[in-house]
Amino acid sequence: MAPQPARFAGSFFTAEPIPLNRQVRLFVEGGTAGAGLSQAAPLAIVSPHAGYRFSGAIAGQAFAAAKGHDYKRIVILSPSHRYAFDGLAMPSWTQMQLPNGRVTVDKFMRNHLRDKRLIRIEDAAHDNEHGIETQLPFIARFFRGARIVPVVCGRAPVAEVARLVDALAGPDTLFVISTDLSHFRSQGDAQTIDAETARMIETAEISGLDGQHACGWLPLAGFLASDTGAGARVVRLAMGDSVAANDDANRVVGYGAWACYGANADVFSETYRREMLGVARKVLKSRLAKGKPPNLHVSSFRTPLQTQMASFVTLTENGRLRGCIGSLAAQRPLIEDIAINVVKAGTADPRFKPMTDGGQLDQIKLKIALLTKAAPVSVSSRADLEAALVPGQTGVILQDQGKRGTFLPMVWDSLPDVPQFVNGLMVKAGLSKDHWSDTVRVWTYRAESFAETD
Repeated sequence: MAPQPARFAGSFFTAEPIPLNRQVRLFVEGGTAGAGLSQAAPLAIVSPHAGYRFSGAIAGQAFAAAKGHDYKRIVILSPSHRYAFDGLAMPSWTQMQLPNGRVTVDKFMRNHLRDKRLIRIEDAAHDNEHGIETQLPFIARFFRGARIVPVVCGRAPVAEVARLVDALAGPDTLFVISTDLSHFRSQGDAQTIDAETARMIETAEISGLDGQHACGWLPLAGFLASDTGAGARVVRLAMGDSVAANDDANRVVGYGAWACYGANADVFSETYRREMLGVARKVLKSRLAKGKPPNLHVSSFRTPLQTQMASFVTLTENGRLRGCIGSLAAQRPLIEDIAINVVKAGTADPRFKPMTDGGQLDQIKLKIALLTKAAPVSVSSRADLEAALVPGQTGVILQDQGKRGTFLPMVWDSLPDVPQFVNGLMVKAGLSKDHWSDTVRVWTYRAESFAETD
């Protein structure tokens, strides 16, 4: 069978091989947020699919986060823009010829998914679908050994997409979620809606996600609702809109790029960590010197630090705890959350006298913990709770009788024994150390922690 020709070469991207290769290379090389973020391999990236003059640079940020990692399979999940159908569809063709190379479908996986009735073969869903094809020149250029699983999502429940994601997930698989954001609104309205969409993506609050937020809302929601995506750490890489390309602020399309990492991955590089610690110290110093924290312009920080994420800030003095305050759930941009929590840790932890003298900072060390989204754990006994904990890794929130307490993973350093850890958590929550009842509720999370050095 002859390779499928590229339908959108010459419109959404150039049909000339050398210019196209150069263009996608420059897009990815310009993806400094994605490339400099982490050494971890993302599970998924969110990439826009407009013509390259509109969104190619933002797509480059997404692919920069994945570049250099060895993926054997790349799954592209796209909405259906022009063809109405029920379910999830793959094409019958096995190869597509792009100007800058050829991509090959994983036909064995396609047959497996068809036999499991997770997808259907529907060429009409792919014949005129740019949501798939705009991602392929990046894949042809940077992931030449990988086979693709192109899936167009028609009318389907979110749970159906989630089942497909979990069937395809694996250590050698990358999901590319192809979507633009809001469509054809004034720039002010578009920016408001896109900010809300970013918050929903980053906090995995997908119940209200719909076509007003993103044309690819179904692939997005399906990934985040899957077992694979439910615990993912989502980091914002870039956001923008069509005004930069056509200067039309009345009919604006929004674009964004994100990288999604496993819950156990350490996401932020040393460069980002130093920046967060440095900002925290400067904010606390300013608060102690002037009596109020500085005005923090969130938009002036690099895009990943604008991600909605929860943090804890710990202060120690001569190795002893001096304050610890944080957020258990993402509720604001990460850099703002750190700034608020470092001030509270220094001046509002009820266990310690408020710091008032900036000179005290010379004796203080800062530690920051970035929390994953807390996941509920079903426990019916204290033994169940203890079995659910991984010493050194698990953070826990425990709630009962209107009382609540949490231990960060770093607490394992001083309470390495599981029963002692649980005893301490009960006391922290205001309960007796041997407390248990049928109404105990438990959530677990992980924290990426880093501290100032000597």
